[in-house]
Amino acid sequence: MLSLLEEQRAQAIAMLRNSAGDPDALAWKAELDLAIARLQWCAQHAIDGRAVATVLPWPADAFGSFAVVECNDEGEPVADRMLQRAGEPVVLMPGDLLVHRPRALPGDADNG
Repeated sequence: MLSLLEEQRAQAIAMLRNSAGDPDALAWKAELDLAIARLQWCAQHAIDGRAVATVLPWPADAFGSFAVVECNDEGEPVADRMLQRAGEPVVLMPGDLLVHRPRALPGDADNG
């Protein structure tokens, strides 16, 4: 699909060169640019059509946030601190998306 969109984008660029900035041609190219960027982002993060997204709700405290902690099989926290990336705690805010990918094991290909 990505290669088809890139071909369409090349054609849109050629049309723009011949149309002296036609607004419809420019809008079409912008749509193609956005679609290509979205597909590249999904590929980079191994997100495909099987993924399910959940939007985090507003917490009971209007100014609250969500923390990510590692839990054992029973759902009990196993670490004394929140999950960190690059030395910073992972904090999720209302409206953030959680993307559930179908791959579950650390050694799986595409587990990114």
